[in-house]
Amino acid sequence: MRKFLWIVVALVFALGVSAYAHEQHHSKGGKPVTVQGEVLDSACYFTHEARGQGHEECATKCIQKGIPMALIDSKGELYLLNEDHEKTEPYNQLKNMAAKTVTVTGNLVQKQGWKVLFVQSVK
Repeated sequence: MRKFLWIVVALVFALGVSAYAHEQHHSKGGKPVTVQGEVLDSACYFTHEARGQGHEECATKCIQKGIPMALIDSKGELYLLNEDHEKTEPYNQLKNMAAKTVTVTGNLVQKQGWKVLFVQSVK
C-alpha cells in the first residue's frame, strides 16, 4: 500500500512540475505582434517557392497532412506558424486558409534566425 501511495504522490508531483513548465514556456519570451500575409505550406514553399491561388489545393492537402504552415508578408518575411497551446482554435482555422491573405496576431519568438509566431487570433 505504501508503494502505491508513493507512486501516486510522485505522479501528482510530476504533473504539477509539467504544468508549471508549460505555463512558464508560454508566458515568457516573445512579443505580441500582428502580421498580415499569405498562409502557405512550408514544404512546397522551401522546395520550389510554390504559393498563391494556383497552389491553394496542393497547399491545403499538404497542411492537412501535417506539413508546417508559414506566413509570408508583403516584404517577403517568413514566419513559421505554431499553435498556442492555451488557445488552439485560431491555429486550426488557418489549416483551411492556404493561399489566403490573413492577419495573424500572436507572440513572436526569434531564435537562431527563425521567426516563430504562436497564433492567438486570425482575421
